[in-house]
Order: sequence, then C-alpha cells, then structure tokens
Amino acid sequence: MTGFGRSSGKVGERLLISVLCRSVNHRYLEVSVRLPESLWDVEPMIRNLASKTFNRGKLDVTIRAERLQDPEYEVRLSRNIADRVLPGLRSLLAEYDLDANLTASDLLRIPDLVQVHPRESELEEGEKEQVKATVLQAFEMLREMREREGEALRYDIQLHLAETRDGFARISGMRSEVQAEALESYRGRIEELTRLSGVAVDPDRLAQETLIQVEKSDIAEELARAESHLSQMASLIDSGEPAGKKLDFLSQELLREINTSGQKSRSSGIRSVVVELKTAVERIREQVQNVE
Repeated sequence: MTGFGRSSGKVGERLLISVLCRSVNHRYLEVSVRLPESLWDVEPMIRNLASKTFNRGKLDVTIRAERLQDPEYEVRLSRNIADRVLPGLRSLLAEYDLDANLTASDLLRIPDLVQVHPRESELEEGEKEQVKATVLQAFEMLREMREREGEALRYDIQLHLAETRDGFARISGMRSEVQAEALESYRGRIEELTRLSGVAVDPDRLAQETLIQVEKSDIAEELARAESHLSQMASLIDSGEPAGKKLDFLSQELLREINTSGQKSRSSGIRSVVVELKTAVERIREQVQNVE
C-alpha cells in the first residue's frame, strides 16, 4: 500500500494546481488533505474521491496552487489604529523636542494599519470538475504503483500459503500414528493407576474412557478448519478484490488452529511442524498488513 502519485492542471484561467499524494501502510483508510486557502471548499470532494478509490492506507494529499492572473484586492485602512497611534507618536516627539515629521512610509510600518487581502471567489462547478480530474490523475498513478507492489506481495503470500498447506499435509499424514500413540499412552496410564490403587476396572469401561480421551486429542477438526481457511485465502488472493482485512482475519484463525493442534498432540514430530507453521503464518500476517 505504499507509493506516490502526482499530476498538475489548470483550474479555469486563474490557477495552476499541482497534486502530490503519498500512501503508506495502515490498517484502515486515513486521509490527510492539505490545501491552499483558495481551494478549501473542495476538501470534502477530495476525501470522497479517496474513499472511493482506496480501502486501506494512510493517504496524504497535498495541493499547491499558482496564480495565473492577479486577483482583485481588498484594501482596508484601520482608522481605529491610526487614531490611537498617531497622537501618541506626536506627543512623544513634542515631549522630547524631536524635530521629525511622520511620513507615509512611517505609517506603513505600523502593524495592521494597512491590510491587503485578495478577493477569493468560490470555485465554479466547471473549475471543481477540473480539480477533480487532476486529483484523479494523481490517484490513478498511486493506484498503479500500489498494484505493482501488490503483485510482489501476492507472490510472497502465495509462497507462504504453499508452505502452510504442505505443513498441514504433513501433520495430517502423522494423524493415525499419533492416535495410535495416544491410545497406547492412555491405556498404559489407566492400567498403571489401576495397579497402584488396587481397584479393578471393568474392561469395557476402560476401553470406553480410553477412546474418549483419544478422541479429545484428535486434530481432525483443526485440520478441516485449516484447509477451509487456506482455500478461502487462496480464493481471496485470486479474486482481485480488496481483501487485506479478510486475509488478516483468516491468518489469525490459522494461527488458532495451529496452536490448538500443538496443544492437543504430544508428538514431537507434530510439534516440530507446528513451529514451522507458526513461522510461515506469521510471515503471511506481516504481509497482509500491506494488502488493500
């Protein structure tokens, strides 16, 4: 979601504007707009364009304007300031017997005595459309740059997804072996407890409790949900639609299934694969933060 775009164009016959927009990674869309005073009334339009063009990222939009013709100016002379300042100055000159005359240039040095402001008329609809077209050109350049970055991110995410799918396939291949180990382990523990306590246990009840414990340690549900998450992520990546938030959510769900699988299993082989899976999915999570 990083990149920049720029463009320039005329606004009527009075302004030449230049637009610069930059985007960096951000979980949501956050838009900052900097405008000259003459373009303040188009800020809502720019924010609306940004929300329609982008879904995520911290977006900074700066517009500078250069006048192509002199505007009309409003000149204001503050008699209130003059009435307060001039008598005081004349009194000081007389009190200290200073031979000096106040000139027009002296008066112009008095702060705020003379105020000059350009008369800024509101943009006409046609001029607003010209601003809109120029902003959209910069947004399009930024969008194309983000798309190129997105292609590189997609390749990297797909690589880690393949690693993750392979890891879950390895765990699935060890499932029957792990079940047999768990069955034997639980059976041995119950037999040992029975021997130590001297209490006879019904063989059918023993078999039933053992199967219940083995079923609790089975990771079939985690494997099925992980496969579903991986399929959804692959579909989202290939859809071409904004999917960063959904991919972030699914990667968190994948981590949950991985952690549960590791907690349920006592197999060192599975726990070793779990470590590899967590590393791969964490890398996916890092990358999807940059995906729109």
